[in-house]
Amino acid sequence: SSLINDDCAAIYLCCNSFGYTRIHHNWIHDGQSRDENFTRNKTVGVYLDNSSMQVIVDHNVIWNIERACIQINWAGTDLLIYNNTLW
Repeated sequence: SSLINDDCAAIYLCCNSFGYTRIHHNWIHDGQSRDENFTRNKTVGVYLDNSSMQVIVDHNVIWNIERACIQINWAGTDLLIYNNTLW
């Protein structure tokens, strides 16, 4: 994922209440991103961006991601993250 962009993710949610949307039982791997100069590496496996609310992230296997396997940005609430395997 993310080969023509940066600051992104294989699974990306932003700025809303998601009614306990569940992200589960995924294999997410080998994420790479590039900016316009092919210099920054900012891809994430699961990215819960600004003010994401009511999300469940469980039983995922995430590996070989440039920046982070799971990233939570500011003001996230009611986020349930458990039983994930991160490498």
